[in-house]
Amino acid sequence: MTLAAAALAAAPSESPSSASGARAAATVGIDELEALVAKLGAPEWEEREQATEAIIALSGSDVNERLKARLEREDLDPEQRHRLVDALCRRITERPRGAIGITMDTMRRDGRGVRVSDLVRGMPAMEVLRVGDVIERINEIPVRTSEELAAVVQEMTPGTPVRLRVQRPVRDDQGRPRRDALGEAISTPIELTMQLGSMEQLEQRERFGMNSVRVQTQVQREREREAALHRARFGGPSQVVRVAGVEAQRMGTTFAGLLEFVERSLDESETDESVSLGRLEEALRGIELLKARLGDPSVTDQDRERLAITMRRAALLFSRAADTMP
Repeated sequence: MTLAAAALAAAPSESPSSASGARAAATVGIDELEALVAKLGAPEWEEREQATEAIIALSGSDVNERLKARLEREDLDPEQRHRLVDALCRRITERPRGAIGITMDTMRRDGRGVRVSDLVRGMPAMEVLRVGDVIERINEIPVRTSEELAAVVQEMTPGTPVRLRVQRPVRDDQGRPRRDALGEAISTPIELTMQLGSMEQLEQRERFGMNSVRVQTQVQREREREAALHRARFGGPSQVVRVAGVEAQRMGTTFAGLLEFVERSLDESETDESVSLGRLEEALRGIELLKARLGDPSVTDQDRERLAITMRRAALLFSRAADTMP
């Protein structure tokens, strides 16, 4: 990766990239995984980046367990450990979530299913469900509450075909629900199939005001908690930066210590007439590590503000360096 690409990677970001859903899946054996882990400590930043992305893109139901087992071993250097922990956590938090595109009746607590109170335009449910339907099962999995339905659907990959068992109200010629002698609504069971949409699609529609659905976030919060536990369990005591084969530079164990290192690198990269590309690359690499640690509970709002300022300064210095390149 060029220094230009590194500078782009340093641009401020509020959330993990959603591009993970577009990564090409790959399945590798033990030897291939070990080769990727070895590259996580390579001298060149680009090679380390490529190996990290390759690990994130691995397919297979056992990959995360294999990564945890690898992290249990003590033969990783700090750079390899940091990157492997980061890859594992991103695999957990960035895994695409499925969605069907409905507003659910959260007040329904009779345990008989989830009532559809509205449909989201442009989402799969619009084609197969109706307002008033009560979803009882998804792929033979009972769903009794809106929380259960969200958990089941969001653990599936967008595009996955699913089977729904639904109780659909019977209506008269005027569209009014029919009722039995006891006044209970009459419904008929039906089986439906559909392909899941994505939570990313649903969130984008909400972000741009295209629907009033309040996106379910419980599943994502659980994933982030799981990732935080893994960072606490496997995270190394320090971080390492390698610059074009130069001996590794150890940095502080705290977010603030690492941020001070980056600020110092920027200070030393800037001269009256030019920019030291070596020191600037160190700073960019440090920024990458800081961004990966933004989820740590110890990071304060002041730390985040300092990082945002530092990232803008790094981008300006890179622009200066680019202007002086032949």
